[in-house]
Amino acid sequence: MLERIKNELMGQKLSRLEELPEKQGLYLLFSHKKDPLYLRITAESGFRNRIYNRHVTGTGIDGNSHKLGWGYNVGPFYLAEFGGNAPFTARGVSVSTKDKKLIRKLRARFVREHCRASYVAISKPAEISTAAEFTSHLERFYETPLKHQLSLPWQDNKISSVISFDPELKELIWNFLGQQNLTDEELKLFSSMENSSIRRHICNSRQAPNKLL
Repeated sequence: MLERIKNELMGQKLSRLEELPEKQGLYLLFSHKKDPLYLRITAESGFRNRIYNRHVTGTGIDGNSHKLGWGYNVGPFYLAEFGGNAPFTARGVSVSTKDKKLIRKLRARFVREHCRASYVAISKPAEISTAAEFTSHLERFYETPLKHQLSLPWQDNKISSVISFDPELKELIWNFLGQQNLTDEELKLFSSMENSSIRRHICNSRQAPNKLL
């Protein structure tokens, strides 16, 4: 059973996030490079709501609940304080509430365009009555054994993103931004955030050379 589910998660045609069904079970998140990143379950919310909405658009610092939004907090999409709504300064870059909303909106749009997911729907057993019980069932019999087999880079990792702002991703993001009809001032904002992201990475690398971006 587990081997079949693993093969289905890894071998099926990957779904665009907006095309995911509102069913429960196991899901696997994939990066813009279509690399598998993170396995999780949903026992109450459907796949589409959990991934398209929560994982993509979260504004908090919970690296698991808002995995994709948090992971692509790099380059032009970087916000030094990943959460909250108050204006702040990111290493000399003044970012208003309006600017933050624009960055988050386009980050979410980029993720929805380039990231993918796979899923396996699992029906709730007749003897289980609550979502909490179904969650425990899915974790015990499916998620826990499968995540050890898959050894995914984001599994149980709430500290470091594994999304590297490499030349390929930089080109992809800037090509995307070039299609968004942004003003010169808005493009300048994204360029400033990219510079701030790079400075943060250099600073963190000096402090902890093995820390991932």
